[in-house]
Amino acid sequence: MPKEIEAVICDLGNVILFFDWATAYTKLEKITGLPGLEIVRRIAVQPFIHEYETGQISSEEAFRHVQKQLDSHIAYPDFKEVWSDIFSPNDDMIRLLHRLSESVRLVLLSNTNELHFSFIEEHFAYAISPFENRIVLSYRSGYVKPHPRIFEHALAHAGVPANQCLFIDDIQAYTDAAKSLGMNSIQYRSYGQCHDALKDLGVIA
Repeated sequence: MPKEIEAVICDLGNVILFFDWATAYTKLEKITGLPGLEIVRRIAVQPFIHEYETGQISSEEAFRHVQKQLDSHIAYPDFKEVWSDIFSPNDDMIRLLHRLSESVRLVLLSNTNELHFSFIEEHFAYAISPFENRIVLSYRSGYVKPHPRIFEHALAHAGVPANQCLFIDDIQAYTDAAKSLGMNSIQYRSYGQCHDALKDLGVIA
């Protein structure tokens, strides 16, 4: 039996906030005249995406990469809106996290970039408020999941041993990485499934 869970480390995208890149690609189609699949090919698999998510390049540099890849003169304010306005709240999960914050320490752990998180802070502050200042982001830490170092940063914020931590993420490779470091984990598939798994672990009644 695992020890009592004292901290929950939680992913952001598709757990707390849903996101849909297709929204951005549809807007870019209208701006550039390029088909969506071509936009994906020119942007999604390019090295600058990883560099941006690990803080190796700035938002302005990422913007210039997008301009170049799409051969477009899109303005920076338009780019910021298109790039960032892809999120919607998972209200059930947000309510659950507010409830959990009364009994366990919460840590946010996300592979993300500066523009996305700035947008989230502005538009979805209530969704991340249960974490207070215990927030570990790839573009600040220099590492992305599943690298052990970013999990170590999250565990430091949790302040308890790994076997007293629970990690929640929608990607199995990341929950497997957390398990390899001694954490308990739940692969998020739906609110109901996650809620039941939390009950099974004794995190909620």
